[in-house]
Amino acid sequence: MVRQIYEEMHSETRNPLRLLSQAVSLCAQLGDHVQQNPSDRAKEWFRTTLWKMTGFIQQHYDTKITLEDVAASGGRVPKQMLRIVQ
Repeated sequence: MVRQIYEEMHSETRNPLRLLSQAVSLCAQLGDHVQQNPSDRAKEWFRTTLWKMTGFIQQHYDTKITLEDVAASGGRVPKQMLRIVQ
């Protein structure tokens, strides 16, 4: 899903509605994953990081952003972000 969003954002024929749809879908999938896991300190950190990153995507869906931008919004580097969302 992250790759699809990235490719859509950098496409010459970028469709803002498709991009928004993909971003919302990613947020929903991440939310489903977070809700399935019991809450403890590690899970709370995980949840907070995901909400920061998905919030960043939602706020910037209409501009070209990089994986580095999204990762930084959650206080992570891209490699850590990709591990979180896989």
